[in-house]
Amino acid sequence: MQFHPYAELFPQFSDHDAKELQSDILANGIHEPVWIYNGKILDGRNRWNACNELFIECPTREYIGNDPLAFVLSLNMHRRHLTESQRGMVAAKLSELKLGANLRPTHAQAATMLNVSERTVDSASKVIHNSPKEVVHAVESGKVSVSLASKVADMPKKEQKKIVSGTKKEIIAAVAKQKEEEIPEEYQGDFGPSDEELENAISEESRIFDEYKMCMEHEYPLAQALKEVVRYKEAARVATERFNGLQNECNELIRLVKARDRKIAKLEQGIRE
Repeated sequence: MQFHPYAELFPQFSDHDAKELQSDILANGIHEPVWIYNGKILDGRNRWNACNELFIECPTREYIGNDPLAFVLSLNMHRRHLTESQRGMVAAKLSELKLGANLRPTHAQAATMLNVSERTVDSASKVIHNSPKEVVHAVESGKVSVSLASKVADMPKKEQKKIVSGTKKEIIAAVAKQKEEEIPEEYQGDFGPSDEELENAISEESRIFDEYKMCMEHEYPLAQALKEVVRYKEAARVATERFNGLQNECNELIRLVKARDRKIAKLEQGIRE
């Protein structure tokens, strides 16, 4: 039986997970039937494949609702513990499917449906179109984030395969080298930040740099306003320092005047005595 396009939005199990599913089916049977829609598997590819491998009959059930996409998304979003990057990959695939009246959802619409940012969908789409299946699988399996994978996608495909086969730290180091960036000392050695912290640091730095560059290149009014804010903040800092300096000078003068007054008072007392 063929798979419905909606079923293929979500990644299939790895070999290890597929074996575990087969063992569970042998021990406990099928907990939920495979859902069929228009003669195709709408949900339950992994269960279907597992039963085929075990040469046992897989129970099925016909979907008779009027929103099969929402049904599939609801089932998988609750059943699977997907990261934001994994949901971004689903959203990117969804944005390329024709829904009703042959219209494809925009990245923004797909992002809303999967509860991710539009930027995440943009990065996922870049990975899907510019990277080999090894990189796509690395994101879908949760090995690397989609933001990091989008940086890998800028490299030649042969290099991408080699890079993504390494550890997270090796992938991060390769991305940093490609960008001619030096990994800070605190990110090196056996101690220090975790792989996730390193990955998030580079991803956040890249995001901030990309947004700043975009603003500067297009000379957005916001960029000009930010420049003015920075200029006024610097002027305020200088004025504050000057004010504090004058206040210190004033306090020093007051101290000297009071000391002089005390000396005069002692002299006057000595004269009276």
